Amino acid sequence: MATSLLEDKLTCSICLGLYQDPVTLPCGHNFCGACIRDWWGGCEKACPECREPFRDGAELRRNVALSGVLEVVRAGPGPSPDPSACCPQHGRPLEVFCRTEGRCVCSACTMSECRLHEWVLLDAERREREARLRAMLEVTQQQATQAKSQLQELQQQSSQIQNSICTLASMVSAKFSCLLQALEMRRISALRDIEVAKTQALAQARDEEQRIQGHLEAVVHSDRRIRDLLEHSDDQTFFQESQLLVPPGPLGPLTPPQWDEDQQLGGLKESLSQLCDLLLDKEGPPEALAEAADLGPMDYRNLTFDPDSANRHLYLSRQDQQVKHCLKPRGPAKPGSFELWQVQCAQSFQSGRHYWEVRTSNHSVTLGVAYPELTRLRQGPHTDNIGRGPHSWGLCIQEEGAQAWHNGEARRLPAVSGKLLGVDLDLVSGCLTFYSLEPEAQLLHTFHAIFTRPLYPIFWLLEESDRSVVSASPGSPAAKLGSRMVLTPEPLSPSWVLANKGHALEPSAPCAPEPWPEGEEPVRCDACPEGAALPAALSCLSCLASFCPAHLGPHERSPALRGHRLVPPLRRLEESLCPRHLRPLERYCRGERVCLCEACATQEHRGHELVPLEQERALQEAEQPKVLSAVEDRMDELGAGIAQSRRTVALIKSAAAAERERVSRLCAEAAVALQRFQTEVLGFIEEGETTMLGRSQGDLQRREEQRSRPDAESQDPDSTGQLESEAPRDYFLKFAYIVDLDSDTADKFLQLFGTKGVKRVLCPINYPESPTRFTHCEQVLGEGALDRGTYYWEVEIIEGWVSMGVMAEDFSPQEPYDRGRLGRNAHSCCLQWNGRSFSVWFHGLEAPLPHAFSPTVGICLEYADRALAFYAVRDGKMTLLRRLKATRARRSGPPASPIDPFQSRLDSHFSGLFTSRLKPAFFLESVDAHLQIGPLKKSCISVLKRR
Repeated sequence: MATSLLEDKLTCSICLGLYQDPVTLPCGHNFCGACIRDWWGGCEKACPECREPFRDGAELRRNVALSGVLEVVRAGPGPSPDPSACCPQHGRPLEVFCRTEGRCVCSACTMSECRLHEWVLLDAERREREARLRAMLEVTQQQATQAKSQLQELQQQSSQIQNSICTLASMVSAKFSCLLQALEMRRISALRDIEVAKTQALAQARDEEQRIQGHLEAVVHSDRRIRDLLEHSDDQTFFQESQLLVPPGPLGPLTPPQWDEDQQLGGLKESLSQLCDLLLDKEGPPEALAEAADLGPMDYRNLTFDPDSANRHLYLSRQDQQVKHCLKPRGPAKPGSFELWQVQCAQSFQSGRHYWEVRTSNHSVTLGVAYPELTRLRQGPHTDNIGRGPHSWGLCIQEEGAQAWHNGEARRLPAVSGKLLGVDLDLVSGCLTFYSLEPEAQLLHTFHAIFTRPLYPIFWLLEESDRSVVSASPGSPAAKLGSRMVLTPEPLSPSWVLANKGHALEPSAPCAPEPWPEGEEPVRCDACPEGAALPAALSCLSCLASFCPAHLGPHERSPALRGHRLVPPLRRLEESLCPRHLRPLERYCRGERVCLCEACATQEHRGHELVPLEQERALQEAEQPKVLSAVEDRMDELGAGIAQSRRTVALIKSAAAAERERVSRLCAEAAVALQRFQTEVLGFIEEGETTMLGRSQGDLQRREEQRSRPDAESQDPDSTGQLESEAPRDYFLKFAYIVDLDSDTADKFLQLFGTKGVKRVLCPINYPESPTRFTHCEQVLGEGALDRGTYYWEVEIIEGWVSMGVMAEDFSPQEPYDRGRLGRNAHSCCLQWNGRSFSVWFHGLEAPLPHAFSPTVGICLEYADRALAFYAVRDGKMTLLRRLKATRARRSGPPASPIDPFQSRLDSHFSGLFTSRLKPAFFLESVDAHLQIGPLKKSCISVLKRR
């Protein structure tokens, strides 16, 4: 009611509302400033209430007092006093906060119960606590942000682990499938080899048996003639018959059949070892290009095409190192030639490493390698059979791209731009690699397999007139000027040259071409136009070409060409030349048993026993009867071993059957072992996946709990478990070490109290210059260096923020503040009290500790174990705060999840701290920091003096 009466008194009589900017007239009445001005604008100038006129108008002045009352009225009634805001003892307002008791008190309490306590005004205490809460709120928000980022990182790691495990499992399954397939192929091959060896051994035994049987028949026939002659009575007939009688020759030693069980198992064991080596090989090794670039000259191979295997639409030239595909066939198909447009090389490879290069005229070509049993017939709709089955590997290059083929499966590859290709065949590691060498070296594809039989390079050309050209890396003299590199062909054995090329070294005059055997293609003239070349009459070893009678004229007429050696037509002229000097083979070295040219005779073989090639041939032909006689004598000696040969045949049959069973059993055991190993590997992978995902989920749950847990709970000393050491304080006092502060290391803002106490001050102290004195950090070291044994000392925290720990003796005291502080580098570690909680520092990382404040801290340095421990000392009990030590890496099992960065830093760098001698170190951070060394029991003083 009082409020309503007050509002009635403050109402304008014109607008009937509360005064707005009240003004006072000379008559004493009050009105709104805007209302009185509007009133006077429409009528005479007089007071609306008392009607007192104002001729010249009245001066309107603002009523200040009334304006203040209106502000109070508009603000409304103030809040009623809270009964809890009064002192329950004295009934007075609570105006003061007692810090000693931690409660709000009135002014009367400050004069009685809290007279000697520390108290401040409520506003001051509130502002201070609000500042703390805001700082705590910022820390909580930062922790929440950090927890969210860590949660996201853990989720990403879990996803990566699942993807990696899926990829690994699929790769292991694929590898084991390949191993099982290769093992089955090797089993079939091993059984086939055993059958072949059995057939060969039995054939040798049968031949030996027939020889011995024939010798026995000859001996029986001679014995019968001798007996008949002894019974003959006519002397003339006796003498005539006795002169014609020829006794049988000696039997000769028995040649046992060749059978070696270890030899049959040797290749199988090597293959199984290679299968295990290929288990975790990756396709396309990144170092393949570097290995190809490092191939030496001995790895290059000079290849030639095999004319007998070439399709009839393929034309060979340049000494069988170039092939063209023409629409017109060159004749009927030869036995053993391909029905498809393919040709293989004459060379094969079964061991070692080999490299060759191929140049093509366009990109419609297939090149690769194949086993000898690759079929020559067309099978299926494919235009070639390179890579279509298990006996060949191929790279198909076309205009739109390339494909890698094996066992009927293709893998698409990018388009190949260059025309020069390289092939690297490594039979030791089981790798077949294709390269593109233009415009720069590029790895195309790598096959991994176990090659068990000889491999032949093979090629296929597209049907497109004569534009598809494939040429091997030229190593012959006719093509060496335009080749990318010059390769040395393999030397020919001397016996082969003597047996097959001796007739080519005899000089002969030009003659008409001899008739060629029926069905064999004659050697064509190299000077005739292509497609109309006539059969050659002679071949010139100096020109390295064959000529028909019409083109032999220059050699007959020109004096410069008369010295050239002409021989009957040769299909491969380079085989009659020295592979090094490219000259005719005219001499034979009896010391090294090789054919050589005149240049070799004057250089490497100078001083050796050299004879003309024709003389050596005649000598070897003259020795052939002696050799044949010796062979016959040796064969005659087999009669006594015919029974042994039959027993050997039976033994071989039984051994072959046992070996077949043994190989089958070995292959079955290997397959079972591979299956078991695959199961174990997949089990390990699944177990590791479960363990790692379990750890990740546990860590996620723990971080969620930390995120939702109030910050006050994490700082509550009662909520943290206390770990007390098993030994009492007396146990540590046995290792007590007296620490004296070194004044030569103290910073100028530190004041020392003897050798036991130190306090930080505001005014610098004029210490003498010293190279060991800290210049940027308020730190001091203890005297003496610790380098072995166990040491224990105690520190009393008196006031402020302090850090205590150890520092390497060789650490520079001139380091800047950010790197020179204790625990902020790899040369020191410490325990820090920041006024609210303990934490440990090492190498710039901090690990908070949940323990309550303890004024006495014990430090135990175990130098031999490379460990440093901090203890809270209370009433003779030792409570472990934190023990710093690097943990050992696990040798097996899944790796631990990196959830503790501080422990990870300890594992990687903490051991390096103990490579130097250590000193006790102290850092006083706040301006009021103060600490003291000790106290220790008096009973251990004698021990300390002895130490």
